[in-house]
Amino acid sequence: RGSATLGGGVKKKVRPAEHSGTVFVPLPDGTALLYKLVGTAGAPEAEGEAIAVSVQCKANHTEQIPVSNWLPKPQRFTVRIEPAPEGTTTLKGASYIDVPANAQRSYSLKFHTFVEGTTSARLTLTNEATGEYLFFDVAFTATGSPPLQTYELNTVVRQGKEIVIDLANPLTETVVMTAQCHIAERESEDAPWVRKAVNSDLVLQPTYELRASAETNCKVVFRPVLPTPAEQGSQMSLVTFSSTELGDFVYLLRLSASPAGAERSMQFKASIGGEDVQTFRLP
Repeated sequence: RGSATLGGGVKKKVRPAEHSGTVFVPLPDGTALLYKLVGTAGAPEAEGEAIAVSVQCKANHTEQIPVSNWLPKPQRFTVRIEPAPEGTTTLKGASYIDVPANAQRSYSLKFHTFVEGTTSARLTLTNEATGEYLFFDVAFTATGSPPLQTYELNTVVRQGKEIVIDLANPLTETVVMTAQCHIAERESEDAPWVRKAVNSDLVLQPTYELRASAETNCKVVFRPVLPTPAEQGSQMSLVTFSSTELGDFVYLLRLSASPAGAERSMQFKASIGGEDVQTFRLP
């Protein structure tokens, strides 16, 4: 572990220092040997292997880290997390932890992020009274989250069906998001959804502007041009709102379109050899 126990039970000294001493060995013939000892205590190694955790984006995760007290008396450790996470990622915990004598206590490290990627940090716990410390290396890998919610939309062809999805922006500045919708399929109930072709039956805005520290209503319109085949029942699609700051918000849509009925009738009246012109609009 790269640590040493000296006469006073001192372990894991924060400052590499030179320690000296002597050993006196009397011999049977009345002579003696005197040895001078010199040792240097280096910095400690990390507590165990690096902690690697895989979590989903937009999900709160708490990692319990075991902190041991090697002394026969209680210790209070102040906690420092370095480097500080960037962007919308948060990694935080209590500023100190008290550990009973010769015991172990868990430190709760809380992690949350909106975007995919890996966040690495070092958790250093220091006894301010003695200067002794220990540290942990941690790495959180954020993966894409499953659909946040499922919406079911039923309409007839050429008739629009609108839904409103509320997107929350926790930041203190406006965020601009783009959106796209793809037909989705999966092999089994437990398998993840796989995006296929773009679903042109969904009408999306080019961009959605999310107000700072608020929820914004984002409208999505389902306007099919062909009825859903009877044997298919419904069509599954994934609509994804994306931004650099907040990552992806994914929603699952269950879509079905039925054939349209007859349009309103039009009556034409004209004398023989004459004509009657009327105008109609396609929906």
